[in-house]
Amino acid sequence: MDGSFILLSVCVCVCVCVVRNVFDWLVYSLLTVSFSVHMADVFHPSVHLHIISLRLFSITVIFLWLRLMKHVRAFRYTHTHTNNTIQLQTLKFIEASTL
Repeated sequence: MDGSFILLSVCVCVCVCVVRNVFDWLVYSLLTVSFSVHMADVFHPSVHLHIISLRLFSITVIFLWLRLMKHVRAFRYTHTHTNNTIQLQTLKFIEASTL
């Protein structure tokens, strides 16, 4: 293996990991910025900082909710043979018990 090929494959892996985490880093950045602006408003109260902190918090909450929806799903569908067999056997059992 050539050294440049290994370096290229490592760079591609790093880029793929970074692209997958862009949304997470956006949420982390929004949390950091909104907390910092809120702390600045607490220690040096002003109307302008208060308005900015409220707007940042509202945007941050929306992105946090979207991030949560990315990881939490009510139903996960798997298309495996085992699950299909179990579902068919369950349906047959329910039909047989209702007769």
